[in-house]
Amino acid sequence: MREFELDRFVRESNNIEGIGADNDDSMAEALEDFMPHKALEVEPVIKFAEAMGGKLRDQPGMNVRVGSHTPIGGCHLMGHLLATVLLGAEDDSPHDLHHRFEALHPFTDGNGRTGRAIWLWMMNKQGLDPSLGFLHTWYYQSLREARSDD
Repeated sequence: MREFELDRFVRESNNIEGIGADNDDSMAEALEDFMPHKALEVEPVIKFAEAMGGKLRDQPGMNVRVGSHTPIGGCHLMGHLLATVLLGAEDDSPHDLHHRFEALHPFTDGNGRTGRAIWLWMMNKQGLDPSLGFLHTWYYQSLREARSDD
């Protein structure tokens, strides 16, 4: 991925979260560590989320609510549930994997940025072009997925 595309992705991802440019460097550094991984495994995903200020919701009571969605509550199986979402992900569409990850919402914070990093990793792994950016590409992926469900 070209450097300007990564910079654009970081700015867009942080903007979606309402985060200012002062946090761009920390996300860019975390992405540089995350992107080279050959497989989508739990530990690099956890490391990325921690760099975004998140913690795996692996204890009872670590519950979250996202709008009208209440994901499964915090539990000692969260790492296993995350591994299940990631298992065989290389064969999924980036759109579907992102949706499953966000539905699980495995971290206390940083789920959006981590989910978008997973999406970017998948786009690159599958040789797809992320240069339109997350929102623009996501829009077309969503339309395609909706048509396939009809």
